[in-house]
Amino acid sequence: MPVVTIHMEKGRPIEINGALTDAVTKAVTAALDVPPEWVTIIIDEVERENWTSAVDHNSTNSALATAEPVSIKLRQLPKGVIDDHRNQWNGARHTDGEPL
Repeated sequence: MPVVTIHMEKGRPIEINGALTDAVTKAVTAALDVPPEWVTIIIDEVERENWTSAVDHNSTNSALATAEPVSIKLRQLPKGVIDDHRNQWNGARHTDGEPL
């Protein structure tokens, strides 16, 4: 069961977060060949004052202020790898005895 954690600045509208989780779910299900209900996404929203990097955030010339959006391409895993992983989970159960 894939778990994806996204850390981002707090304050985006719920519709944006929903669109993000939809896109991530589609990418993960395609890359790992798992059903969408197996995918868990955690959005960790951080207050801007608690987020920093090596660039000066207040400068209009900073790398952060002028950065272009980043595109991430996931690669497809070979079918045998996915089948091996799925076989490891076959019959797995929660501690209360319910199937995963």
